[in-house]
Amino acid sequence: MTAATREVQRRSNFQINLIRSSNDGIVATDKQLKIVIYNPTARKIFGYAPSETINKMQAADLFPAGLAASLQAALDGKNDIKNLAWEETTITAKGGEIIPVRFSGTILLEDNQPVGTVAFFQDLREIKRLEKELLKSERLAAIGQTVAGLAHGIKNILHGLKGGSYLVDIGIKKDESEKLKKGWDMIKRNIGRTSNLVMDLLSYSKERQPEFEACRPNQIADDVCALLQDKALENNVKLVKEFDASIGEVLMDPNSVHEILLNLMSNAVDACLFDEDTGKNFQVDLKTSHEKDNVIKFEISDNGIGMDEEVIKKLFTSFFSTKGHRGTGLGLMVTRKLIEEHNGSIDVSSRPGQGTKVVVRISYKQS
Repeated sequence: MTAATREVQRRSNFQINLIRSSNDGIVATDKQLKIVIYNPTARKIFGYAPSETINKMQAADLFPAGLAASLQAALDGKNDIKNLAWEETTITAKGGEIIPVRFSGTILLEDNQPVGTVAFFQDLREIKRLEKELLKSERLAAIGQTVAGLAHGIKNILHGLKGGSYLVDIGIKKDESEKLKKGWDMIKRNIGRTSNLVMDLLSYSKERQPEFEACRPNQIADDVCALLQDKALENNVKLVKEFDASIGEVLMDPNSVHEILLNLMSNAVDACLFDEDTGKNFQVDLKTSHEKDNVIKFEISDNGIGMDEEVIKKLFTSFFSTKGHRGTGLGLMVTRKLIEEHNGSIDVSSRPGQGTKVVVRISYKQS
């Protein structure tokens, strides 16, 4: 055997070993798409023995229909495809099992003429199993976080109820109407917090579609301001309204829009209350404007305590609240959910000590 022959033999053996040891399933065909190479990994994926496939089966018998058709079109000169990019699909194995795979294909050329094809398959069963395990773990973690946050919220409410009931007891025993009144006020506040927590949980957990009906967004915004007017006046916060007169009657979900604006406006007023800079003239602005593509923009801004970037990143996470024990952390989660159900968007910008601006865009239908 000459040196040249030995070199050819060595290269041939190397290529054979490379094909046999590949972690990808490799299936090669001739120009008629008859299978001529079928490596061990392909056997693990498809389930057929080499004796059942090589020189006996066509590519269409194994391959996804789209892959076989693309390779055939390329061999027939009907397209200029030389290499097919990796794609995910499924194949049906010998025993009927549906197996997720990634595949790609290449046209084999000799003297610039197609002489066959080769396809590569990657078995995704283990990857898909791990993805399901990861999703399950994330779901369990989310449940654990929710339960922990809910328990914390309920614990704070119970403390408030206990404190209120203690003052009521003292007021009754000592016939002190002031303590009785103060205790009853605490109990009422915490009953309200319990109601808000339950309603927020129901809103967040319930899947729903917006119920479009004729309404006037400016009127909804005005109603929200009226609800908060007394609270704002009591705490020296000025409410400023600037409504776009061109906004008329549109089709929206008025209940959702009302809840969105009430949550955000209430937060804006609270941001002023929590600010320790007593020298400010606190103000909350609610502005509406009409944008193209049937979108109403609501802009809520305040000059209250403000937030840094880290707090902004956490705003919409489960049970996170900037109000400490005074908040449940569910209000903004519910708000974002309602906005997303309405195919809208919410953007928050803020600076510590300077205030916050929230921009909500909500699409509507023509009435």
